Amino acid sequence: MATATRRTAAGVAAMVLAVTACSTSAAPELAAFDRPATSEDAVPEYVDVDPQLDEVRYIGAADGALVYAAQGQADQPWCVLVVVARSVEGGDWVAGFSCADGDDFAQGGVRIAVRDAQGRDGEALLLPDDFAGEVEAGWEIVEPNLAVPVES
Repeated sequence: MATATRRTAAGVAAMVLAVTACSTSAAPELAAFDRPATSEDAVPEYVDVDPQLDEVRYIGAADGALVYAAQGQADQPWCVLVVVARSVEGGDWVAGFSCADGDDFAQGGVRIAVRDAQGRDGEALLLPDDFAGEVEAGWEIVEPNLAVPVES
């Protein structure tokens, strides 16, 4: 009886491992980090990039905002940085970033919203490669890794 119990327990453990392996999702990826940085990836000189951000890559533009992907800290390695610059003279620009862990990034991306002194917004949603989910209502995917609010 003890041998049968051990076999049953081993079988159940093997099934649990198999189900767990099938249900875990693959780590998210962002191909922009697979290539060397270019001059296009450089954040404007007037923006002081937070030291916790590394490996910045340009993703696209959204309604006057420049959108970058960046690698962050180990617990939240997926970051989006947005720069809204209507006019650099006089400091008419704003920048901000937001980061997410791998699970959150894989499921829904990482979102940022900034507002300048005149109340103009810059919003973006950075998405992983091969994103198969749906973006929330009022947003549209405009680049492979970028979604923006739909203008109303």
